[in-house]
Amino acid sequence: MNEVVGPIYYVFANHPDLKERSFAEADTFFCFNNLMAEIQCNFNRSLDQDFGIDPELLCHLNRLQLEPTYFAFRWITLLFSREFMLPDVLRLWDCIFADEHRFDLVLYICCSMLILVRSELLTCDFPQAVRLVQNYPYNDVGCIISHALRLYNPHKK
Repeated sequence: MNEVVGPIYYVFANHPDLKERSFAEADTFFCFNNLMAEIQCNFNRSLDQDFGIDPELLCHLNRLQLEPTYFAFRWITLLFSREFMLPDVLRLWDCIFADEHRFDLVLYICCSMLILVRSELLTCDFPQAVRLVQNYPYNDVGCIISHALRLYNPHKK
């Protein structure tokens, strides 16, 4: 879980106010504790949920028997911190934590990440597909966020 604690601590330890920095460890513990409680409450959702977004891709992943737990478990439990560089993780987290239904948005971010490597996934066999999603190649977090928000809220422009 250090992949989750690290970015939280980084934000508090780099606060512009020196007095606030002195509380970085306590603030990190408080935030981490609350975040883990929230993740636990929301993690019971099915990773197999069909969002109806890309039936062809879903069919291909099902045909390969590429279960979401092979990749999405790590994406979700570590809030994408292993997939992207720290500045991108912080940008992604700003978007997630600003949304009151943040764990719905997390699922749409997962969908977006899959769709953005769709053409590669459709040509992969099982081992290639596992490698692709476990070593996610697409690093334009701004595009991932924009795409996820369009999927999540299709009526907003």
